[in-house]
Amino acid sequence: MRRDVTIAAIMTFAFASMAVGQETLGPAAGTWAAEAGAGGSLLRFRSPTSAWILGGTVSHTRTDIETSGGFPPIDTDPVTRATLRFGIRRYRNEGESFRPFYTVAPIVTFFHSDSPEWGFGGMLEAGAAHFFSRHVSLGASGAVTGTYQFLSSSSGGSSIRVRTIIIEASAVRVLAAVYF
Repeated sequence: MRRDVTIAAIMTFAFASMAVGQETLGPAAGTWAAEAGAGGSLLRFRSPTSAWILGGTVSHTRTDIETSGGFPPIDTDPVTRATLRFGIRRYRNEGESFRPFYTVAPIVTFFHSDSPEWGFGGMLEAGAAHFFSRHVSLGASGAVTGTYQFLSSSSGGSSIRVRTIIIEASAVRVLAAVYF
């Protein structure tokens, strides 16, 4: 009897280990994900290798400049910048734990200092994620963005138009994601 219990326990453990080993890593079609890094994103998977992505960043900067020794006071305005992106992310190596990806997305920016500026452009991101299970991944990525910003203002018969082109390459950012 003791031998039968031991054999049953070994077989149960073996079948449970095989079932765990067969778990598909990464999301399936219809899965949602929340991703956090420098900013945040929400993903909706169309297939195990493709997802819609909606994300953004917000920053606010305030600079105080103290002067002395005859320098005139310098007044600075706080600066707020928000970026919104909506695009597509593609993954490789379906079902494997290590999965490289790239993201392509148009972006819209809002920049406010003493007057508001709007901009638009695009983003290309490349990175990789390690899937620990169907529900958790940790990865890293880098991105290149190009933005065209414009400001148009008029007052008392005078007007000003400012156009700015910004090309940015981000440092590598760490991405943590949960899938549900």
